[in-house]
Amino acid sequence: MTTASHQMCVRHAKSIYNARVKGTVPRIAREAVGNAIKYGKLVREPCEECGKVETVEAHHDDYEKPLDVRWLCKHHHNLHHWAVKKARQAATTESSEVRLKSTPSS
Repeated sequence: MTTASHQMCVRHAKSIYNARVKGTVPRIAREAVGNAIKYGKLVREPCEECGKVETVEAHHDDYEKPLDVRWLCKHHHNLHHWAVKKARQAATTESSEVRLKSTPSS
């Protein structure tokens, strides 16, 4: 495979990933939760972390399971996403360091 065609494949894979993660699938999951609450199929529960009942939001660990949600207050929902982001950054940094160490020195 040529470099140009490889880069095109990588761009295509990234666009599919972005559409799934940042676009359509999360939107459908959020709409499903909203409709389930509206029609009484799903009931908001207190925050799993602090028990607060105001400003409780549905959190999806897996957008492929739209009604499988965790109930978190706005504060704990933001903390959860911050922790996930930090873990991803640490994993990315760690894998970069491993690649650098495994590259032979000249």
